[in-house]
Amino acid sequence: MLYATATRFSQHLPDFPWGFTPAEIAAQLDDIEHHWGDGALAELFHGDGADLPGVRQLFGKLQRSIASPHLAGLWWQALMEIDVRDMPAKVRAPTLVFARPGDRFVSFEATAALAAGIPNAQFHALPAGPHSSFDIVKEFIPIILDMVFERTGSPTDERVLKTVMFTDIVSSTEQLGRAGDTRWRHQLDIHDSVVDHMLSQYGGVRAKHTGDGVFALFEGPTRAVRCALALMPSLAARSHTCRHPHR
Repeated sequence: MLYATATRFSQHLPDFPWGFTPAEIAAQLDDIEHHWGDGALAELFHGDGADLPGVRQLFGKLQRSIASPHLAGLWWQALMEIDVRDMPAKVRAPTLVFARPGDRFVSFEATAALAAGIPNAQFHALPAGPHSSFDIVKEFIPIILDMVFERTGSPTDERVLKTVMFTDIVSSTEQLGRAGDTRWRHQLDIHDSVVDHMLSQYGGVRAKHTGDGVFALFEGPTRAVRCALALMPSLAARSHTCRHPHR
């Protein structure tokens, strides 16, 4: 299953006219260097949606959780040097390829060319929009399920009622800067241990770790509220112990 990707991401004229030019790549690396953690390259991934309230901030938070600006720049340079144009013809597995017109990161035409080079690949054009696919999950998930499970008939909607609880460490970036990587990692391990213990006590399930917090699910609001109320003093006590260790 290939979504909005290509055999390379930079231009190689005349046989590969798609992708970024050297000037565009230089501008992107400059954006990473100066704005990584603040939503660098948000327009490439989210299109016009990058200017919606909160989008750039959340994208920046994700960036801070996965790499430093220096490492991100090296990763982007490596990405721009990828060239696997000799590989599609060797693929023998059934393949689905999806693309969106208007994608600023990987052009629709580059993805279509990839699909054309894979023997017997199925190419599906999704509704126009940004590289990010959060808004069209319902469009392509049924196509994938039909292919993988040879499913027939219309899908059955299943709704589940859950209570959602989010936790977030306030000013985590500033605390990381003061504590340093090693000490901050130790504090996060303690945080995660306390949170997991409390979730087990109140019947919660950790659905996702956000880097400096968790996203948890509960069967009802009462357990979620009780868990949150119990978490605050427990985390505060452990945080105090970390700052003032017993000797």
